[in-house]
Formats: sequence, structure tokens, C-alpha cells
Amino acid sequence: CAVKIAAEAQRPDAEELFLRCVICDMDGKQVAASHQPMNGGTQEVQLTIPEAHLWWCNGMGDACLYTVTVTLEDARGAALDCFSQKLGLRTIALIEPELPNDETGFTFVLNGEKVFCKGANHVPCDCLPGRITPEKERQLVTMAQEEHMNMLRIWGGGVYASETLMDACDEAGIMIWHDFLYACGY
Repeated sequence: CAVKIAAEAQRPDAEELFLRCVICDMDGKQVAASHQPMNGGTQEVQLTIPEAHLWWCNGMGDACLYTVTVTLEDARGAALDCFSQKLGLRTIALIEPELPNDETGFTFVLNGEKVFCKGANHVPCDCLPGRITPEKERQLVTMAQEEHMNMLRIWGGGVYASETLMDACDEAGIMIWHDFLYACGY
């Protein structure tokens, strides 16, 4: 499986810069890496993960996540900037087959397998956003996982889902259906 990484550096001086990209599996074992000069302001790096493990939703397999770390270094190897993100490798498709009587179906296909979606609607954990804590959001996702859910629909009534909620869903194997903001408004 190939992962493409795009990086951009903005430096006022003409110092030589290097880009280090590392991908680690869930055990922290390095599975792919690259170290190369930064050519101009932008750089694309493609890394191949041998024997990659796919991300599966709750009930269909493991929610395997890789950690991608990109570091911008100076000529001496000192880190100037670093960014790290979890990444699940998967394919997802929505198919809408035609059915009798001019009806259509609605099926998600994850990694080539049809998914029976089991989930709930999610509204903010509190009507006052300042009282929503990462612990409350993680607990909500844990409860969904323990109830064998594999999808949450994020209500579009005015609050985007937090990064904490999105990360917890990735880790728990919960797919997200995120409404557009104010989806129910005129």
C-alpha cells in the first residue's frame, strides 16, 4: 500500500532543508521511512507500506492505525518543525443499486466488503460547548463501541465534531457520517 505525503516549507533564508518521513505501525515499529533534501518550497514523498493492515470498522476486524511523522530538518539534522498524525488505510464507497419499483438501495462498502451499519445520531455531549470535555467524548465513543455500533451520524445543527471525537472514532472502529453544518436549516 502506498502513502503519499505532501509538505510545504516557508523559510526566508536559503538554508538547505531536509524532509524526514517515518511511518510506524500500532506497535511503534517503523514500517517505512524516507529522508531527502527539500527541493523548493513543496515536496511530495511516496512511501510503500509492505504487508499493510487495513482499518476495519467495529465488528468487521481491527481498526489498525499507522502513525505518520513528518519532520523538517536543517543541514545539521536539527528538527525545525514536526507533524504527526494517525492514519487508517481503507477504501470506502457508497453504492446505490437500482431496485424494483424505481427505488434505489444505499450500501457502504468498506475495503470491498458490504457493511451493515449500526449506530446512532450524535449531538453535542452538552448544550454548553465549554462543558464538553475530551473525557466525555471518549466515553461516548467507548459506549458506542461496547454496544457494537460501527457508525455515528454527527448532527449538523451547529457544532463541528472535535478532533478528540474523530480520533476516538478512528481508534474504536467507528465510521463517521458528518452532516453539513446547519444541514436542517432553511
